[in-house]
Amino acid sequence: MSSAVYGCRCLNVRLHVESTAETQTSLENIANVLECRLAGTAPAIEVALSSLVEVKPGSSVDRSINVVRCLLCKSPVMYFRASQGGSGMLMRAGSMPEPHSEGYIASEAKNSDEVLQIQKRPEYSEPFGVLLLPEYRSKQPQSRSRLGGAHVSRELQQRATEFLQRQEVAKNERV
Repeated sequence: MSSAVYGCRCLNVRLHVESTAETQTSLENIANVLECRLAGTAPAIEVALSSLVEVKPGSSVDRSINVVRCLLCKSPVMYFRASQGGSGMLMRAGSMPEPHSEGYIASEAKNSDEVLQIQKRPEYSEPFGVLLLPEYRSKQPQSRSRLGGAHVSRELQQRATEFLQRQEVAKNERV
């Protein structure tokens, strides 16, 4: 069975989804999410730049709801409920959901067709697996209107730049 792919705006985080609901729903105080079941392949959630993703509580109403968020484009990609372990303990904070888990795709996530279109753009980097837009790469502060209301901190910009430089050096050493 083939899976559909959903991703954040820059494609740093991609979900491989086995099935989705027909219509959007709400999850506690989070509106317009699409219920889904992750694919059985590992990893069901693919991350290109692993240091630029976070998993943390995603709802102020229900603390068992976590969000997978890309730190590069500041996009939430998926919400899921922390599962109960065999000892009754909640899953460790920061853990990704397992293959075949149920979750909710964020309304900001790009669908399979949009993912394919993004991969065709000249700004898409095949080696890094992300869309390298000027607002992600620039060391100069951008206006909030150009970033669509998102604020990218200097620290995050620096971490992304350093990571990409290390990856470029490693790539060149292999060549």
